[in-house]
Amino acid sequence: MKSIKADTVKKVFLAALDRSSTSRTALSNDTGLSYVTVDRAVEFLLQENILKQSYSSKSAVIERRSRMLSPKLHHWIAVYEILPDRFSFYMVDISLRAFKSFSYKPEDSIFIDDLLRQLISKSSSFAKKFARTESCIGSAILLCGDYDPITDKASDSPIYHLPAVKIKEFFSENGFNSVIDVYSVYSAFAKAQRESISKDEAVYSLFFDKGSLHSSYILPNGPIHINDLSHLPVSSGSTFARVMNRIPDPDLIFPDLCNMLYMLISTVKVTKITVCDMLYSNPNTVCAVIKYIMIEKYSDRIPIPEIVPIDISKDSIRFISREIRNRWFFEKILTDKG
Repeated sequence: MKSIKADTVKKVFLAALDRSSTSRTALSNDTGLSYVTVDRAVEFLLQENILKQSYSSKSAVIERRSRMLSPKLHHWIAVYEILPDRFSFYMVDISLRAFKSFSYKPEDSIFIDDLLRQLISKSSSFAKKFARTESCIGSAILLCGDYDPITDKASDSPIYHLPAVKIKEFFSENGFNSVIDVYSVYSAFAKAQRESISKDEAVYSLFFDKGSLHSSYILPNGPIHINDLSHLPVSSGSTFARVMNRIPDPDLIFPDLCNMLYMLISTVKVTKITVCDMLYSNPNTVCAVIKYIMIEKYSDRIPIPEIVPIDISKDSIRFISREIRNRWFFEKILTDKG
């Protein structure tokens, strides 16, 4: 490390993990660094068991074969997802491409600590099938509601008694890794979406959940604010199920929500509306209903933006895992070897 700058190794590390397979020449082109500089960084990453090297089979003469590089995927990140009707566990490798996971519906219980211990126990048994637990480089908890890092507790959570638990303390004592991050599912997704939109976009996200409705207005490089819209009544699951297979009455389904969207679009720029449905479990239909109502009632007054369903878990977990991976590499690997 003394012969190469840490920032240079960071560039090569990030570029290498963006591809399933690459070469020193390709990394030089991707990073704008010289081949010699890239080679030094690659040698460090090989020594740290972050990359592995193989030879292409295009030539029978080994000296003529290309030396191919790929991420060595024994390091992994643990993510626990705690939602009202679903507990999940994800194992994410450092390339952020491979997910192993399981989900289940938690039992009804007033003892939230027992439910969380059950999640940790199931996760531990699951993880041991695929990887060494000591190779876990960090853990995260993704939950509904807000999280206060000072008190280490959740608030406004629809999960009964979860606000009574000190989240990080509990998982640090019982989970894989003492390095724990806690995220609101809404803010984690909003941050992930902010990174993916272009400078000309303005996205309004809706999060339907059990007992709550939240939103976020997302601009590139803008602040993240999660708004509680639970005062806007939405149809219950049974009511929605009865009408979703026929043309809905615009005055019966989501009337207050759609009126709010109309006023919003009339006031600020909105190029896309994304819908995360954790309540009805039918995101395509929810989007179709909102789009139908907006067109029926407001298309003569405002342009109706694109309305699309989104998978909040996948994007949020990839965003969280990238933050944990980069912090581990920048602070642990580079600092220890610097």
